[in-house]
Amino acid sequence: MPQLVDGDCFLDRVREGSVAYAQEIGEILLENVYRAMKILAQGFLAEAVSGAAAPSQEAVARVQENSMLLLYRLLFILK
Repeated sequence: MPQLVDGDCFLDRVREGSVAYAQEIGEILLENVYRAMKILAQGFLAEAVSGAAAPSQEAVARVQENSMLLLYRLLFILK
C-alpha cells in the first residue's frame, strides 16, 4: 500500500510532477518553435525579396506557410 505524505500518495505526487514537467517542456518547445519559425521566415524572405523594398502580403503568407511546412516535416523526420 502506498505511503501517504501530507495526504498524497506516491502516485499522486508522481502525476503532479509529470504534469508540471510536461507544462515546462511545452513552454520550452513553444519558444523554440517560435524562434525556429522566425529564423526560417527571415531566410525565406531574404531570398525571396533580394533587392526589393518590402515583401508583399502574399509573399509573407507563402513564407509563413512554407516555414511551418518545413518545421513539421523536420519534426516528423527527426522523431
